[in-house]
Amino acid sequence: MQWLKEIPSHWEEMRVKYIANISKGNGITKLDVSSDGDTPCVRYGEIYTKYNNTFSFCYSATFKNLVLSPRYFEYGDILVSGTGELVEEIGKSVVYIGGEKCLAGGDIIILKHSQNPVFLNYALNTKYMQDQKSFGKAKLKVLHISSSEIGRLFITLPPLSEQEQIVRYLEDKTSKIDAYVSEKEKEILLLQELKQKTIADAVTKGLNPDVKMKDSGISWIGEIPEHWETKRVASFFTGKVETNLDFFYKHAFKFYYGTLVPKNEVGDEDEYRETYVKYSVIHKDDILINGLNLNYDFVSQRVAIVPSDGIITSAYIVVRPRKGTNALYYKYLFKAMDSMKLFHGMGTGIRLTLSYDELKKQVIVVPPADEQRSIVSYIEEKCQKIDSLTTELQSEIDYLKEYKQRLIADCVTGQINVQKEVT
Repeated sequence: MQWLKEIPSHWEEMRVKYIANISKGNGITKLDVSSDGDTPCVRYGEIYTKYNNTFSFCYSATFKNLVLSPRYFEYGDILVSGTGELVEEIGKSVVYIGGEKCLAGGDIIILKHSQNPVFLNYALNTKYMQDQKSFGKAKLKVLHISSSEIGRLFITLPPLSEQEQIVRYLEDKTSKIDAYVSEKEKEILLLQELKQKTIADAVTKGLNPDVKMKDSGISWIGEIPEHWETKRVASFFTGKVETNLDFFYKHAFKFYYGTLVPKNEVGDEDEYRETYVKYSVIHKDDILINGLNLNYDFVSQRVAIVPSDGIITSAYIVVRPRKGTNALYYKYLFKAMDSMKLFHGMGTGIRLTLSYDELKKQVIVVPPADEQRSIVSYIEEKCQKIDSLTTELQSEIDYLKEYKQRLIADCVTGQINVQKEVT
């Protein structure tokens, strides 16, 4: 199959196995990793979560001679993940530019070569190479690529001197793109902080800055409008939910940054029966809280409102509004509690897990019904403007990231003449 129409006449196209010695790492489990280990190591999952393009420091360490035939990598070696969750991401690679000898875990493919390491890594992660990696593979939940498959990939190579020139050109261009993206990401962070403050102020202080205040008796809130009440969560919600025993609901929701979205499902409905009959049935306007692992400070938001009837794993807390409860107001109140990390102090057990039985005892503020409606309208108007600005910034970031990838791909496949660009 031909992935590129043409390359510069002095470039070569050859299989990876002809330019690199390819080997596979050895198995390293979480139990093998130790804070006082004396041998730096990398496991395949870390290639996706901890490293990006180049790295000089290993986050994990294990003991010497952990395996009978240890596979080490050194400066300039490229590590390829032999496993991926998406066709588009299978076989991600990173290049090591540190000075210490390190141990590669299982399902990591090591490339020892004589090319410019940064150039080669750029090339291995282009769409041109990705199309080859995923060619003929089904879109399964977990995908694998072998050492021999990596070896069979076709790669385009200019002379070493030109590789170095391309790397210098790309490092200059991409560093400017990265700096601009970083500034835009900071702007998004500030907007998110403004959104959180807008919500928290409205649901705990109301909309009238001149109203007479009183002590709420709730440490995290302080003063509230004098005419507001305080009551326990159980006064407005129940935690009683049913299970999907009859398999009435055949598609599930999952949490996604403070919202619920359809779960990715591959295969026939009956393949999920055994799992989905154990899921909790949720109804429109139920509030869901992720009360798991409160000892971890997740970036993802823990509170979401249910958009329509369906099911979700029983691991989440379902907070079902009683008749007459304004679910939208309390969604925002719970989101304010989440942004202030208040749920973290309510969990129990080693992993600090929150249950409805604990949540229902918590005291919350209760404005009059008409004020609740006004507060919801105010929050949604303000947040809509903030979200619109955030979306514009994110679109700009996404475009720049896509442009960066196209630029890299065009340079390392000879579609852009870098020598001409720099003269």
